[in-house]
Amino acid sequence: STNTTSLKKGCRKYIGFVLLAYMVLILLVGSLLVFLYVAHVSTARDVLTRKSINTMLFSISVTVSSFTNGGLIPTNESMAVFSSNQGLLLLLTGQILAGNTLLPVFLRLVIWALRGLSITRAKPEELEFMMNNTKALGSNHLLPNKQTVFLAASVAALIAVAVTFFCCLNWESAVFAGLTPNQKITNALFMAVNTRQAGENSIDCSLVAPAVLILCIAMM
Repeated sequence: STNTTSLKKGCRKYIGFVLLAYMVLILLVGSLLVFLYVAHVSTARDVLTRKSINTMLFSISVTVSSFTNGGLIPTNESMAVFSSNQGLLLLLTGQILAGNTLLPVFLRLVIWALRGLSITRAKPEELEFMMNNTKALGSNHLLPNKQTVFLAASVAALIAVAVTFFCCLNWESAVFAGLTPNQKITNALFMAVNTRQAGENSIDCSLVAPAVLILCIAMM
C-alpha cells in the first residue's frame, strides 16, 4: 500500500541518518578518548615522542583504522609497543567490534534507545516498523531480534575460546614476557578480537604457540 511504501522510505532514510551519526560519534569520541589516554599515560606518550609521531594524528589514525578494520597503525610494530597499555588496547578493542561484527547489535540498541527519546526525528510508528520488519527494509546492518542475539552470543563465544587458548598455551612463554597477569589477559583479548577483524597485533605473532595459530587461521 501507499502508506507502507511511504513508511519504508522514511525508515530507510532514518537508518541512514542513524548509521552516519553512529559512525561520526564513534570516530570523534574514540579519537578523543585515545588522545586523552596517550596525553595522560607517560608510557604511551613516550613511545610516540620517541618515534616523533604527533599525538592527535596518532589518535585519529588508530581510531579510524580500528573502527574501519583497516589494520593500519603508524608504528612499525603495530600495537606491540603498547602491549603494557591496557587502557589503550581496550579502547581499540571496543572500536574494532563497534565497526565490524557487533555493528548490527549496537545499531539495534541505538534504535531501541531512540524510541524513548522525544528529540528523535523518526515517528514512533517508524521506529516500531524498523525494529519488527528489518527484512522488509532490505538493510544488511539491521538484523531481526533473534539473529542479533545469536550474533552477539556467537561473537562472545568465539572471543572467549580464543582468549582461553591464548592464555593457556602462551601464559609462561616469551609471548607475554614482562607483562602482568591483567596485561596478559588484555593482550589475549586484543589479539582474539583482531584475529577476525582489524589485523592489528600487540604481541610478536612469531612466538605464538602453533595450536593458537591454527585457531587464528580457522577463525579468519
